[in-house]
Amino acid sequence: MEDDDLYNTYFALDPNLTYYYPKSTILDIQHRRETLDGKLFFDLLLAEVAELPNASKLYPPKNTGELRDLYNAILTSEKLDLLKKHSFFYYVLKDWNAETEFARAMLIPPHWCRLMDAYWYLDQMDFPFALFNLSTPSLNPNFSDKIVTTLAVHAPPVVAVTFVQVAQPALENTDVIKAYMSALSRTSVEAAFTYQRTLPPDLREILFADLLHMCLEYKPGASLAQLVRLPLDAIEEDILTKTYSQSASELAKETLLVWCLHRGKTNEALVMAKSKLKSATTGLGGMKDELERGMYKSMLQRQPSQVSNSQGSSEC
Repeated sequence: MEDDDLYNTYFALDPNLTYYYPKSTILDIQHRRETLDGKLFFDLLLAEVAELPNASKLYPPKNTGELRDLYNAILTSEKLDLLKKHSFFYYVLKDWNAETEFARAMLIPPHWCRLMDAYWYLDQMDFPFALFNLSTPSLNPNFSDKIVTTLAVHAPPVVAVTFVQVAQPALENTDVIKAYMSALSRTSVEAAFTYQRTLPPDLREILFADLLHMCLEYKPGASLAQLVRLPLDAIEEDILTKTYSQSASELAKETLLVWCLHRGKTNEALVMAKSKLKSATTGLGGMKDELERGMYKSMLQRQPSQVSNSQGSSEC
């Protein structure tokens, strides 16, 4: 099919372009571009694969002249073979729900359709469908760092975790690793703990400290319950002790006390309990404080001799 015939058959369907790209749609696309750090995935395809100048200004087209400019820019790119050109057209036609017939006529392989579907759904911020397409076996999408970061920041955490587990992209950028770690820690504290141990020591310490803070903020009941059971090494124990003992959060200090008991550090736990009991103010706590005071008194009554042997320290 000649170039003009291709354009007239599939792209020249709306003389004013207002049906396919009304102002509201253009504004939505521009808003999503801003949300995705200023670049859609299609912007990256145009800029880094097709190597087109001013790529972000080509899409979305606001009138038929701009649509023709976008079409010609893709068509004349020397960096794109015919399959890639057709795949880029497929992405645009997906905005119009006209991509299926085009793919069939141009014999675009299903594998390539899935890839472009994935980019389109990422740009639509429809992450479940994006993940469905990204999970296609042997699919190797470009821009894996941006995909991981986008999913970690904007999608439910399980989406980013699933993508990394299925696609197994090489995570080397520190910011991307942190984004993935954030998502992973919100799905499983134990999995995040195991993952950070595979990283270089300096980064491990940063990520473990981040994990400790996350446990206080995201579903703390379940997160902290997992945390106190983790098999920490000496460095990790030191980070936990310093982080939680210096925290302004009472939950952090209570977690540290429970962790000490869980590790058999009874002396340290009793000193912390006694310190907390002394600092408690009567008349302010309500039922929760009364229960806590009763617990601490019970601990002190059980092992008074151990308290006298551990007066010098309030940390684990």
